[in-house]
Amino acid sequence: MALLSMVRILNFKTIFATLLFSFAFISPVKADFSNNFASCIAKNETGGVDLTKAAANPGKTGYTGIYQMGIAYVGGYLCSNQASIPKMTSTTPQDWSKCDFKGTLSKSMGITSYAAFTTGPNAVAAQQYIFQKNSQSTWNEIVNKGYASYLGKTVNGVVMTQDTMVAMAHMSGVGGLGLTLNGKSVSDKITGATPTGYASCIAACLSGSTAGCNMKTGTSGASVYVNVCTGKANAPTE
Repeated sequence: MALLSMVRILNFKTIFATLLFSFAFISPVKADFSNNFASCIAKNETGGVDLTKAAANPGKTGYTGIYQMGIAYVGGYLCSNQASIPKMTSTTPQDWSKCDFKGTLSKSMGITSYAAFTTGPNAVAAQQYIFQKNSQSTWNEIVNKGYASYLGKTVNGVVMTQDTMVAMAHMSGVGGLGLTLNGKSVSDKITGATPTGYASCIAACLSGSTAGCNMKTGTSGASVYVNVCTGKANAPTE
């Protein structure tokens, strides 16, 4: 009887340890971004100096706001019907009329329309919130796909850090990041920017550099080249 009880206790401990290990393996890994990571992405995407003005930036194909977000990016934060919205690509205009604006931020921050998301009193705060949450979830996906093994390695001249890898994914998705890490050629169909080219500008901004590093933004009308290190518009250097 005592032996049977011991076996049961051992089995329970084994099961508990296995469950604990499994939980630890699938638990999100908190990203440790540089303090000005978000501001460097903002500078690269829309100049990012005047956040209120940047929040209202519709971009060339409807990618919107400070960080040039698409409908898939905002997901359930704004659109409770996101799953039923047709998939849009980087070259397909984002049709914000498809979003019902009944997501989680519709209730908590009053984002009940496209206008509220871009020019409302909580537009900047809502966009910053979504960017922060998505940057964390992007890092979790990077870890889950095993790409964190590239941390510290140099790819196309860029050192892989949490900042540069999430920046690459912000431009090309985690899929584009994975292709780049595996030596495949990836570039934006509109701007021609590459994930590592984009990341190199973010890295320069994070280092405090004020030289070079022009990136073509998705602003309305003619393409605008912005020095991601300063947020100021420049003449094209590409």
